[in-house]
Amino acid sequence: MLKKSLITLFCSIFFISCFPFQQKEEQNSISAGMKEIKKGAAWYNRGCYNRSLNSFIKANEFFSGEDSSNGVAMSLNNIGNSYRAIGNLKKAEAFLKEAYQIYSEIKNYEGMLQALSNTAALLIENGKQAEALKTIKQADKISKDNNIIFTPLLNIKAAVMIKKNKHNKAEQLLNIALQKAKKEASEYAAANCLLAEIMIKKKEYDSALKYLDTALTVDKKNGFYKGIAEDLEKIAQVKSATGEKREAVSYLKRSGKIYALIGKEKKCLEIISSIKNLAKETDTDITITKHFINKWLKKELFENSCE
Repeated sequence: MLKKSLITLFCSIFFISCFPFQQKEEQNSISAGMKEIKKGAAWYNRGCYNRSLNSFIKANEFFSGEDSSNGVAMSLNNIGNSYRAIGNLKKAEAFLKEAYQIYSEIKNYEGMLQALSNTAALLIENGKQAEALKTIKQADKISKDNNIIFTPLLNIKAAVMIKKNKHNKAEQLLNIALQKAKKEASEYAAANCLLAEIMIKKKEYDSALKYLDTALTVDKKNGFYKGIAEDLEKIAQVKSATGEKREAVSYLKRSGKIYALIGKEKKCLEIISSIKNLAKETDTDITITKHFINKWLKKELFENSCE
Protein backbone atom coordinates (compact mmCIF):
# COMPACT_ATOMS: atom_id res chain seq x y z
CA MET A 1 0.00 0.00 0.00
CA LEU A 2 1.05 3.54 -0.59
CA LYS A 3 1.72 5.81 2.33
CA LYS A 4 -0.94 8.44 2.86
CA SER A 5 0.33 12.02 2.86
CA LEU A 6 -0.89 14.50 5.42
CA ILE A 7 -3.97 16.19 4.05
CA THR A 8 -2.39 19.61 4.32
CA LEU A 9 0.51 18.50 2.16
CA PHE A 10 -1.47 16.51 -0.37
CA CYS A 11 -3.71 19.12 -1.99
CA SER A 12 -2.18 22.48 -2.80
CA ILE A 13 -4.21 25.01 -0.81
CA PHE A 14 -1.93 28.04 -1.18
CA PHE A 15 -3.08 30.61 -3.69
CA ILE A 16 -1.31 33.23 -5.75
CA SER A 17 -3.11 36.56 -6.14
CA CYS A 18 -3.30 37.86 -9.69
CA PHE A 19 -6.18 40.28 -10.18
CA PRO A 20 -7.61 41.48 -6.86
CA PHE A 21 -8.31 44.95 -8.20
CA GLN A 22 -9.23 46.61 -11.46
CA GLN A 23 -6.64 48.45 -13.47
CA LYS A 24 -7.48 52.13 -13.94
CA GLU A 25 -9.82 52.67 -16.88
CA GLU A 26 -7.51 55.16 -18.52
CA GLN A 27 -4.71 52.61 -18.77
CA ASN A 28 -4.52 51.16 -22.26
CA SER A 29 -2.14 48.41 -21.34
CA ILE A 30 -1.35 46.25 -18.33
CA SER A 31 0.94 47.91 -15.78
CA ALA A 32 4.57 46.92 -15.30
CA GLY A 33 3.69 45.58 -11.86
CA MET A 34 0.94 43.33 -13.21
CA LYS A 35 3.26 42.04 -15.94
CA GLU A 36 5.66 40.90 -13.23
CA ILE A 37 2.81 39.37 -11.21
CA LYS A 38 1.76 37.31 -14.23
CA LYS A 39 5.37 36.25 -14.86
CA GLY A 40 5.76 35.31 -11.21
CA ALA A 41 2.54 33.28 -11.21
CA ALA A 42 3.74 31.35 -14.27
CA TRP A 43 7.12 30.64 -12.64
CA TYR A 44 5.36 29.59 -9.41
CA ASN A 45 3.10 27.15 -11.27
CA ARG A 46 6.14 25.56 -12.92
CA GLY A 47 7.81 25.05 -9.55
CA CYS A 48 10.42 27.75 -10.19
CA TYR A 49 10.00 29.37 -6.80
CA ASN A 50 13.15 31.49 -6.77
CA ARG A 51 12.25 32.91 -10.18
CA SER A 52 8.69 33.59 -8.99
CA LEU A 53 10.09 35.34 -5.92
CA ASN A 54 12.23 37.63 -8.10
CA SER A 55 9.23 38.58 -10.25
CA PHE A 56 7.01 39.27 -7.24
CA ILE A 57 9.72 41.44 -5.65
CA LYS A 58 10.03 43.40 -8.92
CA ALA A 59 6.25 43.79 -8.95
CA ASN A 60 6.40 45.14 -5.40
CA GLU A 61 8.94 47.74 -6.51
CA PHE A 62 6.75 48.87 -9.42
CA PHE A 63 3.62 49.03 -7.27
CA SER A 64 5.48 50.88 -4.51
CA GLY A 65 6.64 53.46 -7.07
CA GLU A 66 3.05 53.91 -8.27
CA ASP A 67 1.81 54.09 -4.66
CA SER A 68 -0.67 51.30 -5.45
CA SER A 69 -1.59 49.81 -2.07
CA ASN A 70 -3.62 47.01 -3.65
CA GLY A 71 -0.71 46.06 -5.87
CA VAL A 72 1.79 46.20 -3.02
CA ALA A 73 -0.39 43.97 -0.85
CA MET A 74 -0.94 41.52 -3.70
CA SER A 75 2.78 41.24 -4.37
CA LEU A 76 3.48 40.74 -0.65
CA ASN A 77 0.98 37.88 -0.51
CA ASN A 78 2.73 36.24 -3.43
CA ILE A 79 6.20 36.84 -2.01
CA GLY A 80 4.99 35.10 1.15
CA ASN A 81 3.81 32.08 -0.83
CA SER A 82 7.10 31.87 -2.72
CA TYR A 83 9.12 31.98 0.50
CA ARG A 84 6.93 29.19 1.91
CA ALA A 85 7.55 27.10 -1.20
CA ILE A 86 11.33 27.40 -0.87
CA GLY A 87 11.17 26.59 2.84
CA ASN A 88 11.69 29.98 4.49
CA LEU A 89 8.62 29.81 6.73
CA LYS A 90 9.53 32.72 8.99
CA LYS A 91 9.76 35.14 6.07
CA ALA A 92 6.63 33.65 4.50
CA GLU A 93 4.57 34.38 7.59
CA ALA A 94 5.98 37.90 7.91
CA PHE A 95 5.13 38.84 4.30
CA LEU A 96 1.62 37.40 4.57
CA LYS A 97 1.08 39.36 7.78
CA GLU A 98 2.17 42.59 6.08
CA ALA A 99 -0.10 41.85 3.10
CA TYR A 100 -3.04 41.44 5.49
CA GLN A 101 -2.17 44.70 7.24
CA ILE A 102 -2.20 46.71 4.02
CA TYR A 103 -5.39 45.07 2.76
CA SER A 104 -6.97 45.95 6.13
CA GLU A 105 -5.94 49.60 5.85
CA ILE A 106 -7.60 49.96 2.44
CA LYS A 107 -10.58 47.75 3.42
CA ASN A 108 -10.01 45.21 0.64
CA TYR A 109 -11.90 42.37 2.29
CA GLU A 110 -11.20 39.73 -0.36
CA GLY A 111 -7.52 40.59 -0.11
CA MET A 112 -7.70 40.22 3.67
CA LEU A 113 -9.31 36.80 3.24
CA GLN A 114 -6.64 35.80 0.72
CA ALA A 115 -3.79 36.67 3.10
CA LEU A 116 -5.49 35.03 6.09
CA SER A 117 -6.29 31.86 4.13
CA ASN A 118 -2.67 31.49 3.06
CA THR A 119 -1.49 32.21 6.60
CA ALA A 120 -3.83 29.55 7.99
CA ALA A 121 -2.59 27.01 5.41
CA LEU A 122 1.01 27.85 6.32
CA LEU A 123 0.30 27.35 10.03
CA ILE A 124 -1.52 24.05 9.43
CA GLU A 125 1.31 22.76 7.27
CA ASN A 126 3.76 23.46 10.08
CA GLY A 127 1.73 21.90 12.87
CA LYS A 128 0.55 25.14 14.48
CA GLN A 129 -3.07 23.99 14.65
CA ALA A 130 -4.22 26.32 17.44
CA GLU A 131 -2.85 29.43 15.69
CA ALA A 132 -4.33 28.26 12.39
CA LEU A 133 -7.78 27.87 13.93
CA LYS A 134 -7.60 31.41 15.34
CA THR A 135 -6.69 32.71 11.89
CA ILE A 136 -9.55 30.79 10.29
CA LYS A 137 -11.96 32.17 12.90
CA GLN A 138 -10.75 35.70 12.11
CA ALA A 139 -11.24 35.09 8.38
CA ASP A 140 -14.68 33.59 9.00
CA LYS A 141 -15.82 36.75 10.76
CA ILE A 142 -14.65 38.96 7.88
CA SER A 143 -16.40 36.66 5.42
CA LYS A 144 -19.70 36.72 7.30
CA ASP A 145 -19.62 40.45 8.15
CA ASN A 146 -19.09 41.34 4.50
CA ASN A 147 -21.24 38.61 2.94
CA ILE A 148 -18.31 37.15 0.98
CA ILE A 149 -18.07 33.48 0.02
CA PHE A 150 -14.33 33.03 -0.43
CA THR A 151 -13.62 29.62 -1.93
CA PRO A 152 -9.95 29.29 -0.84
CA LEU A 153 -11.12 29.78 2.76
CA LEU A 154 -13.74 27.05 2.30
CA ASN A 155 -10.99 24.72 1.10
CA ILE A 156 -8.82 25.51 4.13
CA LYS A 157 -11.72 24.89 6.51
CA ALA A 158 -12.54 21.64 4.73
CA ALA A 159 -8.92 20.47 5.04
CA VAL A 160 -9.14 21.02 8.79
CA MET A 161 -12.45 19.13 8.94
CA ILE A 162 -10.96 16.20 7.02
CA LYS A 163 -8.05 16.11 9.44
CA LYS A 164 -10.60 15.84 12.27
CA ASN A 165 -12.54 13.14 10.37
CA LYS A 166 -15.58 15.43 10.08
CA HIS A 167 -16.14 14.32 6.51
CA ASN A 168 -19.79 15.31 6.08
CA LYS A 169 -19.12 18.91 7.13
CA ALA A 170 -16.03 19.06 4.91
CA GLU A 171 -18.02 17.73 1.96
CA GLN A 172 -20.68 20.42 2.44
CA LEU A 173 -18.04 23.16 2.39
CA LEU A 174 -16.33 21.72 -0.68
CA ASN A 175 -19.57 21.40 -2.62
CA ILE A 176 -20.19 25.11 -1.99
CA ALA A 177 -16.64 25.81 -3.17
CA LEU A 178 -17.28 23.88 -6.39
CA GLN A 179 -20.44 25.90 -7.03
CA LYS A 180 -18.77 29.26 -6.44
CA ALA A 181 -15.26 28.80 -7.87
CA LYS A 182 -14.42 29.36 -11.51
CA LYS A 183 -13.88 25.99 -13.16
CA GLU A 184 -10.44 27.00 -14.42
CA ALA A 185 -9.27 28.30 -11.02
CA SER A 186 -6.68 26.62 -8.80
CA GLU A 187 -9.13 26.57 -5.90
CA TYR A 188 -11.56 24.56 -8.05
CA ALA A 189 -8.85 21.94 -8.57
CA ALA A 190 -8.06 21.98 -4.85
CA ALA A 191 -11.73 21.45 -3.91
CA ASN A 192 -11.91 18.43 -6.23
CA CYS A 193 -8.67 17.11 -4.79
CA LEU A 194 -9.98 17.42 -1.22
CA LEU A 195 -13.27 15.77 -2.14
CA ALA A 196 -11.27 12.88 -3.58
CA GLU A 197 -9.52 12.52 -0.22
CA ILE A 198 -12.92 12.16 1.48
CA MET A 199 -14.06 9.60 -1.08
CA ILE A 200 -10.87 7.58 -0.54
CA LYS A 201 -11.48 7.53 3.20
CA LYS A 202 -15.01 6.30 2.49
CA LYS A 203 -13.59 3.72 0.03
CA GLU A 204 -15.74 5.22 -2.73
CA TYR A 205 -12.96 4.87 -5.26
CA ASP A 206 -14.93 5.53 -8.46
CA SER A 207 -16.03 8.91 -7.10
CA ALA A 208 -12.49 9.65 -5.94
CA LEU A 209 -11.14 9.04 -9.44
CA LYS A 210 -13.74 11.37 -10.99
CA TYR A 211 -12.73 14.19 -8.65
CA LEU A 212 -9.04 13.53 -9.25
CA ASP A 213 -9.49 13.46 -13.03
CA THR A 214 -11.14 16.90 -12.80
CA ALA A 215 -8.37 18.25 -10.57
CA LEU A 216 -5.74 16.88 -12.95
CA THR A 217 -7.43 18.46 -15.98
CA VAL A 218 -7.55 21.89 -14.31
CA ASP A 219 -3.98 21.69 -13.02
CA LYS A 220 -2.74 20.71 -16.49
CA LYS A 221 -4.58 23.65 -18.09
CA ASN A 222 -2.96 25.98 -15.56
CA GLY A 223 0.48 24.41 -16.00
CA PHE A 224 0.61 23.81 -12.24
CA TYR A 225 3.36 21.20 -11.95
CA LYS A 226 3.08 20.51 -8.22
CA GLY A 227 -0.70 20.10 -8.48
CA ILE A 228 -0.28 17.68 -11.38
CA ALA A 229 2.24 15.62 -9.39
CA GLU A 230 -0.11 15.50 -6.39
CA ASP A 231 -3.08 14.44 -8.52
CA LEU A 232 -1.08 11.65 -10.20
CA GLU A 233 0.23 10.47 -6.84
CA LYS A 234 -3.27 10.28 -5.42
CA ILE A 235 -4.64 8.46 -8.47
CA ALA A 236 -1.86 5.92 -7.90
CA GLN A 237 -3.07 5.49 -4.32
CA VAL A 238 -6.59 4.73 -5.58
CA LYS A 239 -5.31 2.32 -8.23
CA SER A 240 -3.26 0.51 -5.60
CA ALA A 241 -6.25 0.28 -3.26
CA THR A 242 -8.39 -1.26 -6.02
CA GLY A 243 -5.75 -3.84 -6.91
CA GLU A 244 -4.58 -2.15 -10.12
CA LYS A 245 -0.95 -2.23 -9.04
CA ARG A 246 0.63 -1.98 -12.47
CA GLU A 247 -1.39 1.15 -13.27
CA ALA A 248 -0.45 2.54 -9.85
CA VAL A 249 3.24 2.16 -10.73
CA SER A 250 2.66 4.02 -14.00
CA TYR A 251 1.03 6.98 -12.25
CA LEU A 252 3.71 7.06 -9.56
CA LYS A 253 6.46 7.14 -12.18
CA ARG A 254 4.81 10.14 -13.83
CA SER A 255 4.34 11.87 -10.48
CA GLY A 256 7.88 11.22 -9.29
CA LYS A 257 9.43 12.67 -12.43
CA ILE A 258 7.48 15.91 -11.99
CA TYR A 259 8.51 16.17 -8.34
CA ALA A 260 12.12 15.69 -9.47
CA LEU A 261 11.82 18.44 -12.08
CA ILE A 262 10.64 20.93 -9.43
CA GLY A 263 13.32 19.84 -6.96
CA LYS A 264 11.14 18.15 -4.32
CA GLU A 265 13.76 15.65 -3.14
CA LYS A 266 11.97 14.46 0.02
CA LYS A 267 8.79 13.74 -1.92
CA CYS A 268 10.80 11.97 -4.64
CA LEU A 269 12.34 9.64 -2.06
CA GLU A 270 8.85 8.78 -0.79
CA ILE A 271 7.65 8.13 -4.33
CA ILE A 272 10.67 5.97 -5.20
CA SER A 273 10.10 3.90 -2.06
CA SER A 274 6.46 3.32 -3.03
CA ILE A 275 7.42 2.54 -6.63
CA LYS A 276 10.00 -0.04 -5.51
CA ASN A 277 7.46 -1.85 -3.33
CA LEU A 278 4.83 -1.97 -6.06
CA ALA A 279 7.36 -2.77 -8.77
CA LYS A 280 8.33 -5.96 -6.94
CA GLU A 281 4.69 -7.02 -6.79
CA THR A 282 4.11 -6.32 -10.48
CA ASP A 283 7.53 -7.28 -11.83
CA THR A 284 7.90 -3.78 -13.32
CA ASP A 285 11.26 -2.39 -14.41
CA ILE A 286 11.78 1.12 -13.00
CA THR A 287 15.45 1.52 -13.94
CA ILE A 288 14.87 4.34 -16.44
CA THR A 289 12.48 6.21 -14.14
CA LYS A 290 15.04 6.11 -11.30
CA HIS A 291 17.72 7.24 -13.77
CA PHE A 292 15.80 10.38 -14.75
CA ILE A 293 14.64 11.18 -11.21
CA ASN A 294 18.21 10.98 -9.86
CA LYS A 295 19.52 12.99 -12.82
CA TRP A 296 16.91 15.74 -12.49
CA LEU A 297 17.31 16.02 -8.72
CA LYS A 298 20.98 16.76 -9.40
CA LYS A 299 19.84 19.47 -11.86
CA GLU A 300 21.45 17.58 -14.76
CA LEU A 301 19.02 18.96 -17.34
CA PHE A 302 19.55 19.66 -21.02
CA GLU A 303 17.12 22.53 -20.71
CA ASN A 304 16.27 23.84 -17.26
CA SER A 305 12.66 25.04 -17.35
CA CYS A 306 13.45 27.55 -14.59
CA GLU A 307 16.09 29.42 -16.60
